[in-house]
Amino acid sequence: MSRIKLLIYRFIYTLLFVAIGFTSVFAQEEDIHVSIEEVFQMVVQYHPIGKQANLELEKAKWKGMKLRGFLDPKLKASLSEKAFNDKTLYQKSGAYIELPSGFEGLKFKMGLEQNDGSKLNSELTTNDGGGWSFVGIEVPLGRKEMADKRSWIQKEATLLQSLSEVQKTKKVNKLLWTVAKNYVEWHYAWNANKLLVKAYDLALFRHQSIIARINQGALAAIDSVESGIIVQQREIDKDNAAIVLHNARLRMSQHLWNEDENPIILAEKAYPQQVSLDQISPEVLEKLKSYIQTNHPFLLENEVMLSQEQLQRKILKQQFKPYFSVSYKYMYPFGEQESWYFNSLQENYNWGVKLTMPLFLRKERAALKLNTVAIDKLELKKQFLDRQLLVDLELSITNFKNYRALHRQQMKMVGNYERLRQAEIQKFNQGNSTVFYVNVREGKLIDAELKALQLSLKGMKEMVDMYGKAGMLTYFGIE
Repeated sequence: MSRIKLLIYRFIYTLLFVAIGFTSVFAQEEDIHVSIEEVFQMVVQYHPIGKQANLELEKAKWKGMKLRGFLDPKLKASLSEKAFNDKTLYQKSGAYIELPSGFEGLKFKMGLEQNDGSKLNSELTTNDGGGWSFVGIEVPLGRKEMADKRSWIQKEATLLQSLSEVQKTKKVNKLLWTVAKNYVEWHYAWNANKLLVKAYDLALFRHQSIIARINQGALAAIDSVESGIIVQQREIDKDNAAIVLHNARLRMSQHLWNEDENPIILAEKAYPQQVSLDQISPEVLEKLKSYIQTNHPFLLENEVMLSQEQLQRKILKQQFKPYFSVSYKYMYPFGEQESWYFNSLQENYNWGVKLTMPLFLRKERAALKLNTVAIDKLELKKQFLDRQLLVDLELSITNFKNYRALHRQQMKMVGNYERLRQAEIQKFNQGNSTVFYVNVREGKLIDAELKALQLSLKGMKEMVDMYGKAGMLTYFGIE
């Protein structure tokens, strides 16, 4: 075969080589782009664990209502009767409404009382059996510092709400941490599969071109063995990459649910957002460090729990003081003229005092000591968390910077291998090289690209850990 004919064959081969590259680009027009932001939104809204995290707020809401229920008015009623030989000895009945106030121990009562019977104790007589209406009040005179019970309940309910929000953030952050790692693994598997499919297509085309030239007598039959081995090896690599991609897609699918609570299987045509290691600037790293010191869920949870214990401490200190209260109940017969109601308050009433004071204060002292221990533990935990969280973040930042630097170096090597391959193809077109050397150059390039992808995967995992350790995973992958 003449040299001109050989050059024509190689020129056609080069055109087809370029055409394969363009085909792989246009084949993606119908693919489905799935960004990590979209995945996070679906997970938070529809994932069972995401929904479970939202229930923390609902739980806190009802706990707050339960606390405020201590301020609800109460309706109380009683009936007691004794009979002997078909004769009623006494009958005691009454009903009243008790109105708790926002102050500890201060109560208002109003109601009816009717007692009758031949054997009724005289002190329980109610207008000769006609019955009394009454209005009463009980006023605490001790423990004044704990007077505003309504304010305490409101503070406790607010702390419960804050705690539930932090616990929700913790659950969501933990869930998104796993999702983000599965996402970057899918990102790697998709890109590796794309690379190896392209490498297989190139090797197959090259092998078919060699067979065509053998059939025309331009090459010996043995020349197809080398190209055939390359095809076989790259087919194995391609099939393995397809399995890895399939498994990565399944791991991603386990996190995806729709609004009807049905699981979603990630489509084969779906492809991930291309996350770059270079999108993390020094400003972002400083933001992570600043955020972890002020807004990390672990620290916020510890802070809320500390506030709860400090609020409880104020209440416990009041238990050391004596409880003293005065009560007064004004009674008037129902069914009488209205003028009776406005008679002197000293005409029909009863009053009393209550004094309660612990003598040994063992229960109170123990409760206060336990509270002190709880506060000390939380303060020590805060010191530990401040240090541990920052050190863990620094470790991930160091690893990330290292992988990013290695990835940049590897990409330079990829560029150099690409130039060598292009030079080898040019030599091949000029008749100064063989398919064997083109395969060698191309194999080195593929290995370098795969290593770059592996370094990128390691760097992205460290990037996920950085955001996860800082409690900022909702911002991951969003520039």
